[in-house]
Amino acid sequence: MFVESVSLRNFKSFKSANVAFDSGFNAIVGPNGSGKTNIVDSLLFAFGESSLKAMRVKKTSDLLASNAGVAEVTVVLSDGEKKHSVARVIRKDGKQKYSMDGRRVKKYVIEEFLSKHKISLHNVIKQGEVQRIVEMNPKDRRGLIDFVANVSEYESKKKEALGELNKVQQKLNESNVLLGEKEGFLKDLAEEKENAEKFIELDARMKTLKATLFSIDLSALQKDFDSLVSSNLDLESRIKKLHEEIKLVDEEIISSQKQVEELNQQVLLKGKGKEVDLQREIDELNNLISQGKLLIDEKKAETQKLEAKHKELGIEKQKAFDEVKAQKIVLDELTSELSEVSVLLKKEEGELFSLVGENSSLTKDFHSSVKKMQSLEEEMLSVKERLNEIQAENGKQKELQRIKEHELDRLKRGVVEENSSKLKELLDGLKAVEKDLFYYDKQVSELFSEEKTLNKSLQEAEKDLIEARKKVSFHEQRLRQAGGSSGLMEASNSLKQFDGVYGVVQELVDFDSKYAVPISIGLGARLSFIVVDSVKTAGKCINHLKKNNLTRMSFIPLDKIQASGVSKQDESLKKEKGSVDFLINLLDFDAQYKKALEYCCGNTLVMKDFNSAEELVGEARLVTMDGELFEQSGLVTGGASSGKINPFLESKELDKWDLKLKELESTRLSVIDSLNSNRESASESRKKKAEAELRKKTFDLEIQHLEKEEKENKEKLADVRKAVSELEKEILSCLEAVNSGEEERRELVRKLSQINIEYLQYKEKTDVEKQEAFGNSVKEKERKVSDLKIRASQLSSEKSSAETKHSVFEKQLASIKKQEDELIQQQNDYAKVCKEADSRIKKARDDLREKLEEQKKVAGNLKELWDARSGLEKKIRDFGEKKSKLQFELEEKIKPNKQSNEVKRAGLEEKIKSVKFQLDDLGEVTVLKKNFEDKPGLQSELDEVHSLITSLGSINMRAIEDYDRKAKDLLEQRQRVDQLGQEREAVIGIINEIEGRKIATFMDSFNAINKNFQHLFGQIFTGKGSLFLENSENPFEGGLTIQVQLDNKEVKYLELMSGGEKSLIALVFLFAMQGVNPSGIYVLDEADAALDNENSRKLQELISALSNGTQFLVVTHNETVYKKAGCLVGVAMQGKEGSKLVEVKLSSA
Repeated sequence: MFVESVSLRNFKSFKSANVAFDSGFNAIVGPNGSGKTNIVDSLLFAFGESSLKAMRVKKTSDLLASNAGVAEVTVVLSDGEKKHSVARVIRKDGKQKYSMDGRRVKKYVIEEFLSKHKISLHNVIKQGEVQRIVEMNPKDRRGLIDFVANVSEYESKKKEALGELNKVQQKLNESNVLLGEKEGFLKDLAEEKENAEKFIELDARMKTLKATLFSIDLSALQKDFDSLVSSNLDLESRIKKLHEEIKLVDEEIISSQKQVEELNQQVLLKGKGKEVDLQREIDELNNLISQGKLLIDEKKAETQKLEAKHKELGIEKQKAFDEVKAQKIVLDELTSELSEVSVLLKKEEGELFSLVGENSSLTKDFHSSVKKMQSLEEEMLSVKERLNEIQAENGKQKELQRIKEHELDRLKRGVVEENSSKLKELLDGLKAVEKDLFYYDKQVSELFSEEKTLNKSLQEAEKDLIEARKKVSFHEQRLRQAGGSSGLMEASNSLKQFDGVYGVVQELVDFDSKYAVPISIGLGARLSFIVVDSVKTAGKCINHLKKNNLTRMSFIPLDKIQASGVSKQDESLKKEKGSVDFLINLLDFDAQYKKALEYCCGNTLVMKDFNSAEELVGEARLVTMDGELFEQSGLVTGGASSGKINPFLESKELDKWDLKLKELESTRLSVIDSLNSNRESASESRKKKAEAELRKKTFDLEIQHLEKEEKENKEKLADVRKAVSELEKEILSCLEAVNSGEEERRELVRKLSQINIEYLQYKEKTDVEKQEAFGNSVKEKERKVSDLKIRASQLSSEKSSAETKHSVFEKQLASIKKQEDELIQQQNDYAKVCKEADSRIKKARDDLREKLEEQKKVAGNLKELWDARSGLEKKIRDFGEKKSKLQFELEEKIKPNKQSNEVKRAGLEEKIKSVKFQLDDLGEVTVLKKNFEDKPGLQSELDEVHSLITSLGSINMRAIEDYDRKAKDLLEQRQRVDQLGQEREAVIGIINEIEGRKIATFMDSFNAINKNFQHLFGQIFTGKGSLFLENSENPFEGGLTIQVQLDNKEVKYLELMSGGEKSLIALVFLFAMQGVNPSGIYVLDEADAALDNENSRKLQELISALSNGTQFLVVTHNETVYKKAGCLVGVAMQGKEGSKLVEVKLSSA
C-alpha cells in the first residue's frame, strides 16, 4: 500500500494544497524554507503523531496556518485496487478528530489500520536521523535492532514477570517477616505456655496442700469442739448431780432439824423449862455473835467506800486551797494598786480645783456646771459600784451553780456511773460489731463479684497484649528490613541535634490510617523532607551531611518557603462528585508547620476512584484512594505498589505500638495487682467476719451479765433521787438569782449611759471657758484626773470580782472541809460501831461459854438426849458444810467453767465455719492423708510452692490454648513460605525462558539485518560490508559496529570512514533494518544532505533499485538523487499565500 495523494488545508505553511504521488520513487524539492518538510510533517500528523517536537512545533496552534481556526490533512492510501482515506482535523483550541474513509473514528482505529498494512511512523527518516545514527555509540546502535526485533515485547513480558517476581518476592519477604514474627512470638508463647502449665501444676499442688492443712486444722478444731461439748455435757451432768446432792443434803438437814426439835421437846418436858430458857439464851447469844460479824463486815465495806470518797475530796480540797491562795495574792495586789491610784487621784483633783477655783474670770454658769458634773460623777461612781456588786454577786451565784451541778453530777454518777457507762460501751460495741458483720458480709460478696470482673478484665488485657506484641514484632522486623536499604533515618536522626530542626514531615503529621495510601502517594518523596526554621539552619544541616558522608536530603525552611496551598477556585472542586477532601485537610499537625504542609500538599485533592478523578484532570493535582496520581499537567501515574518499606512510618507505628504495649502491660499488671489485692482483701474480710461473730457472742454474754447488775444498781437509785431533786431546786434558785442580777445590770448600764451623756453636755460647756482662760493646762490636768478615775474604777471592779471569787473558793474550801470532816466523823463512827460490835461479840462468847457449862450441869440427867441432840447438831453442821462445799463447787467452779466453755465453743464454731468456708472455696481438691505431726512439713512445702508461683510472675492462662493454635498457624505459614519460594523459582524460570527467547529473536533479526546489509552494501560498493556484535554471547551487554572492506583496502569501522561514506552506510543500515519487516512506504527527509556526488549517485541507484514495489518519498536538494525520480514535487513559498506545489510525473514525461 502506498500514498496516492495528500490534501492539506491550513496546515502550517500550506493554505490549500493537493499533491499526488507515484507508487515508486518520489522526490520533493524546493528552496530552503519553502515548506518541503511540512509535507512530511503532514504525513506524520495524519498518521497520528502526538509529539509536537517530532512535527517541529512548540504548541498546537503552530500546526495551523496564520489566522486559521482549523487545519486538516487527508491522505489517500491505495494498494492498486482499493483506496482508503485517512484524515485528521485540529482546531486552534487544541480539540481534534480523526476520520477514515469519511467516517469519524478513534485514533486507535487508524493506528491499527496502519499497523496492519505495515505503515509506521518509524519508516520516516527525519532530518538529522542519519547523522544521529552515524554519531550514536555502539550500544544505542544495537538498540535499533532491539526495536526491529521487537525485543520490547519480551522486555515487556520480562518486566511483567519481574513485576510478578517482585510481588512474589514481596509476599515472600512479608511472609518471612510474618514467619519470623510468628516463630519469635511462638517462642515467647512457648515460655508462657510452660509457665502456665507449671502454674496449673503448682496451683493444683498448692490447693491440695491448703486443703490438707485446712483438713488437719478442721480435724483438730473438730476434736477440740467434740472435747468441749463432751466437757460441757460432763459439767451439766455434774451440775445436775450437785443439785441432786444439795437437795438430798437439804432434806437431811430438814430431817435432822425436825429430830432436834423433837429432842428439844423431850428436854423441855424432862428439864421442866429451865433447859428451855438456857437454850433460848444460848440461841440469842449465837444470833448476837452472827449479827455482830455481819455488822462489822458491812461497816468495813462502807469504810472502804468512804476512804475512796475521802481521797477524791482531798484532791478537790487541794484545788480549792490553791485557788483561794491565788485569789488572795491577786486581791492584795489590786488593793495595793487601788490605794496608790486613789492617792494620786486625790492629789490631781486638788491641783485641778485650786487651778480652777482661784480664777475669777470664770462665769457663774461655769461653776454651776462644774458642780453638776461632780454630782454626776458621784452618781456614775455609785452606779459603777452597784454594777461591780451585781457582777460579783452573779459570779458568786454562777460559781455556786457550778458547784451544785458538780455535786449533782457526782450524785448521779455515784451509783450507776460505772455500770451504765460500761453497759453503753458494750451496747455500742455490740452495735459496732453487728455493723461490722453486715459490712464484712457485704464486702465478701462485693469482692467475689469484683474478682469475677477482674478475671474477665485480665483475660481481655492478655488478649490485647498478645495482639500488641504481634504488632511490635511485625514493625520491628519491617524496620530491620528497611534499615539496611536506607540511610534516611540515620541522617534525619543525626540532624535533630541542631536548633531549629523540627523533624521529618511524616514525623510532624498524623492521619487516619484509611487515608494512608493517598497520603503516601500524594506526598511521595516530600514525606522525607525535613522542616527547619530557616535557610541558615538548612545550610548547617547540609554541611553536617557532607562532613559525615550521609545521604542527600531536602529541607523546607519556614522563613523562605513559598507555598500556594488551596485557592478559593480550588475549594469549589470539593463539591464535585467523588471528591473526598483536599490532602492537607486530612492531616493533623501543629499550626507552626502550616506553610511547610501547604508546600508539600499544594492543591492536591483526594478522589474516591479513577473514574471520578478522570473528569477533573487538569483542574488540580489529584490522587485516588487506590493510589493513582494525576498531575495538573495531565501526567497520570499508577500501577502496583513497589512495596518499599518506609522506615519513618514503620518507626512511627513501632513507637505507637510500643507505647500501646507498655500501657497494656501496665493495665495487665494493674489488674493482677487489683486481683491479688482483691483476694487478700477477701481473705482478710472472711477472717474479720469470723472474728466479729466471736466478738458478738462475747458481747452478748457480757451484756446479759451486766444487765443483771444494772437491774440491781437501779434499786439503789431511790435514796439518791431525793438529794438530786433538792440540788436541782438549789441550782434553779441560783439561775433565777443570776437572771435577776443580769436584768438589774442591764438597767444600770442604761442609766450609766444616760448619766454619761448628761455629763458630756456639761463638760462641753466648761471646756470652752477653760480653754479661753487656761489654754491646754487645765485640759491636760483633767485628762490625768479622768484617766486616774477610770483606772480606779477598773481596779475597784477587778478587786470586787477578786473578792467574790476569793469568797466563793473559800466557801467551796469550807464545804469540802465540812464534807471531809463528815467523812472522818462517819469513818470514826463506823470504827466505833465495829469496836462496840467486837466488844459485844467477845462478851457474848464469854456468856455463851458460861451458859453452855450451866446447860451441861442442868442437863446431867438428860445426857442421852443432849448427846443425841449434839450428834444431830453436828450432823446438821456437817451437812451445812457439805452443802456450802457443794454450792461453792457449783457456783465458783462448775458454772464459770461451763460459761467459759460456752465462749470457747462459740469461738470454735466460728473457726470451724471459717476453715470449712476456706476448704469449700478451694472446690473439689484431693486431700492428702496426713496427721497433725505432718503440718510443719506441709506448711513448709506450701510456702515453697507459693514462692515458686510468685517467681513465675504474671501468668497468661490463654497461652496453652493459644500455643496449639499459633503452632498450627506457624506450620501453615511455613507451608505458605515454601509455596511462595516455589512460585518465585517458577517466575525466575519464566524470566530466564523469556531472556532466552529474547536473545534468540534478537539474533534472528540481527542475522536477517546483517544479510540485508551485506546485500545492499554489495549493490552500491565493491567490497564487503557487515554488522558486528561486540558481545555475541550476550548481545545486550555490548554494542553494534559496522565494518567495511572495500576492494584492495584494509578493513575499516564506520567510525573511521569519511563523512559521506558514513552517511551512505548509515542509510544502507537503515534500509537493511526496514527490509526485515518491509513496508510499502518510506520517507527520507534530506537524508542525503551529507553525501557528495558519488555517494549521492550510489544512493540514487539504491533507491531506484528498491523502489520497485516500494514507495519512496524523498525530500532532497540533490539533483543527482532526484533526477531518477518517477515523480517530482516542487515546493515554493509565495508570500502571504504560503507554500505552493508543482507536481511533475517524470516517469510519464
